[in-house]
Amino acid sequence: MPRCGDTKVMSRRVVVEGAAAVEALVERARRDDRDALAGLYDRFRDRVARFATGRLGDAEKAEDVTSETFEAMLRNLRSYRAGTDFEAWLFTIAHRRVSDHFRRLGRRREVELDERVQPTSEGPEDRLVAAEDRAEVARAGTYRAVFSGEAGPSIRVR
Repeated sequence: MPRCGDTKVMSRRVVVEGAAAVEALVERARRDDRDALAGLYDRFRDRVARFATGRLGDAEKAEDVTSETFEAMLRNLRSYRAGTDFEAWLFTIAHRRVSDHFRRLGRRREVELDERVQPTSEGPEDRLVAAEDRAEVARAGTYRAVFSGEAGPSIRVR
């Protein structure tokens, strides 16, 4: 029967074997082995997508960031240093792609228009005419109140 310490050693061994398997996939992928690239994608895609969704709060944008992450991984695979933590390297790329997304948002604000609001192409003349109409309506209301006696004792017609 395994003891508690034995289980710990076994789980470390699985992690070490997992890291060795990732390193082997990376080495093969560096030699343009498509199956190895697919293996890396299959192994990390869901975790990268969950990371991006958690940061962005939007599954559709997270899918874009996930694709950008794996595209950057593919372009920069030769710069990965063997023996370091590949998953940490990959998630650094994902973090940078999320940051890039927010940086792009900062440059251009995305605003959803309410369908009920219709855009206007009002020019300065249109605004002036509208202001004059509002003033005329206000004057008419004042005149009516004064002449009908509704304005109260402070306003009198002489």
